[in-house]
Amino acid sequence: MPINLNTLKEKAIKFEMQRTKELESLEHKERLLYALLESVPLSVVIHKQDKIIDCNKAFTRMRQKSCEDIIGENIFNMIPSEDVEPVKALIKKASDGIRQFYCTTVIGAEGKRTKVSVIAQTVQTNGVACRVVIFVSLANLLSEGYV
Repeated sequence: MPINLNTLKEKAIKFEMQRTKELESLEHKERLLYALLESVPLSVVIHKQDKIIDCNKAFTRMRQKSCEDIIGENIFNMIPSEDVEPVKALIKKASDGIRQFYCTTVIGAEGKRTKVSVIAQTVQTNGVACRVVIFVSLANLLSEGYV
């Protein structure tokens, strides 16, 4: 049976059009997610293998550092040493699909400490697992007029 080149070409065009739509949809969702992350008053960190790969403006304000200075940091370097192991355990449990909570402090620039509640959750996006850690500071929410 001979190969019909027109049929192959049509299938290739349809496949490429579908793939383009999926990529555009994914890019749109990603833009919406980042807009949401930047608009919430909660400090959000996304990390992989303990290295921070992204954070929002609320987190940069709490740490008193730019996002560029924070990206690449070990997430546990900003937590008091006595809380590192409990927070590691919390994040490990979150990687098993269970949302976890813990209270600690985050150490910012010049040693400023902010009391926070930590919420950890693993999120699957297109088959890639990322750990999202949210630091909720009542003091920051109060100072910015959210509470």
